[in-house]
Amino acid sequence: MGNFCVPTTVGLSGSYGWNKNNNNAASFAAYSINTGLSAGLSLSWNLFDGGSTITNVRNAKVNLEAQKILKEQLLVSIVRDFNNAWDDYENKLSVYRLQEHNIKTAQNNFDRTEEQFKLGQINSIEFRQAQINLLNAELSRNQAKYLAKIAEMQMLQISGDLLNIEF
Repeated sequence: MGNFCVPTTVGLSGSYGWNKNNNNAASFAAYSINTGLSAGLSLSWNLFDGGSTITNVRNAKVNLEAQKILKEQLLVSIVRDFNNAWDDYENKLSVYRLQEHNIKTAQNNFDRTEEQFKLGQINSIEFRQAQINLLNAELSRNQAKYLAKIAEMQMLQISGDLLNIEF
């Protein structure tokens, strides 16, 4: 089916000309001067464009819908990534808190072992094992704190707040 359109092109033109001719001595006039003014108006439109306008409009609508879908997918992806980063941060923070509690337990165990060692109830190997257990608990706590800090940095990076630092 054809597509009837309103005028698509309007043109306006104008010119002014001046011309002087020097004639030879044998002519009736020694020279002649011509001046003139001209103007023009043009108008054109398509009566039938083979349906390309309808096709272009349909393609534009399809492209718009595709862009909307991509935008929605991007928003879903951003929200998902942030939620994953937040959950990871909270998990790592919980592990850190548990390691803090573990340090207290290991410290209490070491204090009891040290007292038993002073009373001669345990040997030096058992005392050394309690020291190692306390050091391992501190190492685990430090690792958990480090991992929680990395998770926090990833969360801030995804949220866009990583570089929003006030000096």
